[in-house]
Amino acid sequence: LARAKRDFGEYRELVLEHLAREEDVSFPAAEQRAPSQGGPIKSLRVAHLSIRRDLEQVAQHLELGHREAARAVFAAFLESFEAHERLEDQLIELLRKS
Repeated sequence: LARAKRDFGEYRELVLEHLAREEDVSFPAAEQRAPSQGGPIKSLRVAHLSIRRDLEQVAQHLELGHREAARAVFAAFLESFEAHERLEDQLIELLRKS
């Protein structure tokens, strides 16, 4: 459990840095380059709120020693995060074409 807390803590920080970089740099640049994509970019920003909430839930479960709950929430998180990243990749491809 101690190792899971440590490893997840490191992973969580990397994901949070990734999200912050997108929100502070990538999304504003995309909005400037393609204002017509404001809706999809806003949706991606909203999804970041869910990502943060999922990460917090996993951390809370680990802190409480609820391994199986942490594992279940993390598995669901990975699935949704993968889908989110695919949407971002589609946006990047669209921006390249514009």
